[in-house]
Amino acid sequence: MSRGFLFLGASLLNSACFMGLSLLLGLRRYDNPLLEVATQATVNAAAGVLLFYVIEFMPVAREQWNAVLERRRKRRYH
Repeated sequence: MSRGFLFLGASLLNSACFMGLSLLLGLRRYDNPLLEVATQATVNAAAGVLLFYVIEFMPVAREQWNAVLERRRKRRYH
């Protein structure tokens, strides 16, 4: 949960700053800036949390795969 809130807050801040600067500089106009900021922050938070879980699971998956390969090697040569 804390990672999700961290990603959400950081994405909200990033999007708000980006859109605020682009509006101040007259580069782009947004129809509904609050909806766009909230949508982008929510998607970034979901993707960030998912990627964290995948990255954390990688070493465990590698160890499990190596254990399977070792068992196969032992069966083949014994």
